[in-house]
This record gives sequence, structure tokens and C-alpha cells, in this order.
Amino acid sequence: MSRWSVAVVAVGALVLPSAGLAKTETARLTIHSTTRAGAVTVHNGGSAALEGASIAMTAGSGGAATFHLTSADGKTLYTLGVPAFLSSGGTWFLSGSDVGSGASTVALALYPEGPGAGKAHAHIGSSDYAKVVIFNEKHDRTTGTLGAGYAPLAVGHTTFGINRFLSGDRAQLNVFGPQFKPAKLFGIVGGSTGNLIASKNGKQAFVVIASGFRG
Repeated sequence: MSRWSVAVVAVGALVLPSAGLAKTETARLTIHSTTRAGAVTVHNGGSAALEGASIAMTAGSGGAATFHLTSADGKTLYTLGVPAFLSSGGTWFLSGSDVGSGASTVALALYPEGPGAGKAHAHIGSSDYAKVVIFNEKHDRTTGTLGAGYAPLAVGHTTFGINRFLSGDRAQLNVFGPQFKPAKLFGIVGGSTGNLIASKNGKQAFVVIASGFRG
């Protein structure tokens, strides 16, 4: 599996990219399954061990948050800003070696927790924190061309269908399965960047790569 690039996508919730409807008719999706490797909790101004690395969280204005990951060898600091963290969370893709994992790529689902979680206009308070769930790549994948109204692609017992296309090589994906009940809508962005689709409970995640938008 090729290394996934960084993308900030809300987890376990409806995501509607801020773009108008497009005339796109089909797109090619490649869907990778993952394995949950563990989870840690990190509070504002604090840090936590993540595999062999460490991750810290700093609250920004409004519901924004910035995450800092110090690599397993202690030599590299990675930073990710999530503008709407408190309302919808975010995702982060890293090399497995960055966190001391034997996997070539890992994906982090960043979940907001606490009284302000899920509130669009709240500020991160002392009782709010992040649950960080780490997923390792798996080598199995499913690929197919989809359009609105097409039969969905299935990965195990989870299905993925195009709900609608938006401008700028974006689409709204309908996901349904054991950990996605009722069905959830996620926004995905085309290109080589992977989109992490994670269940709200943090038990399951998939990486969706969209390309070949045609219309």
C-alpha cells in the first residue's frame, strides 16, 4: 500500500465540504481496511505516550486545537492544526516509523471528548480533551468506479456509496456497516491524499482514496 498523505477530515460525523454541486458522474475509489492498534487520552497542555512516540495537545481560539507529535527517535516534531477540532475532530496520517510501529503507515483519528464535544461554537475548556485512536494499515483493498445511484462497494460487512458529487473533485460518501449504524455521510477529497473514514466509537476505520473524477 502506498503511503497515505495528510488530510484533516472529521471523524464519526457528517462532513459536507464547502463547495457547490458538481457535474461529475463517476469517480474511482480505492478503499483500504485498517486494524485498530490502540488509543490514548491527551488533555489541553498535556501529552501522552503513543506507541514509541509522544503526542501533545494545545487549545487554540474557539474550538481549534493543535497537536504536536515527537517521533519515536526524538529527532522530529510534527505539528497538525485542526480548526474545528471540538465540533468534529480530525485525522492524521504518519509513517509507522514516526511512532515506533512496524507498520509502514499509521492513521490517527482525533476525537473530541468532554462537555464541549460536538458543539460548533464552543471553546475548549478544562474538562475537554482528545481521544487519539491509532490504526495500522492492512494490505487488502477494494477498488471500483462509483457514481450517484450505483451499487456500493463492500469491504467486509461495510458498504461505501456515492451520495453526491461536489465541485473541486470532492464527493459525499455514504457509509453503512456494523460500526456505522445508522449510515453516516463523510466528505472525501480526490487525489493521492487518503481520507480516513472512522466510526464514531473509534472501533473501525477505512482509508478511501478517490481519483478519476469524470463528468
